[in-house]
Amino acid sequence: MIDNYIHNLSNGLRLGQRAAIDGRFFSVGLIESLNTAGILELHFKSPLESRVYTTVDITSESGASFELFEGATLTSGDIITPFQHNRNSSNTAKTTFSKNLVISDDGTKINNRPSTGTKDSNAGGKILVLKFDTEYILRVTSQSNANICEIQVTIVE
Repeated sequence: MIDNYIHNLSNGLRLGQRAAIDGRFFSVGLIESLNTAGILELHFKSPLESRVYTTVDITSESGASFELFEGATLTSGDIITPFQHNRNSSNTAKTTFSKNLVISDDGTKINNRPSTGTKDSNAGGKILVLKFDTEYILRVTSQSNANICEIQVTIVE
């Protein structure tokens, strides 16, 4: 069923639009002012038996690096409730999110990119299909002082 969301549907709705109508479209965002080498991290864990499509967008005012790790070992921190894009739906996300982590192993780095310019958006919004029952860490490291950095993760379950 969810494979139908990857293709444009006969009624012309795209992935996020169709999923929002069905109550399966969620997002989480973090924004923080960081000093040089300051870190903003977001943890998310995919569900055991549900396919999850995700996009990641990173924005920084004056440069930051972006890293995505898969298979991390950690103790989750503060739970973040994903935003449900269909305000009429009572569905909740199966993917869990948290911040303020205690990380004992980053896992495998599966993506990294610099974000070099003013109000530069990175990580491109390309779709990544998450592994089942897997821990992920999204890390942004500031390259300057008083740098406003933002993480936006969107998921379709």
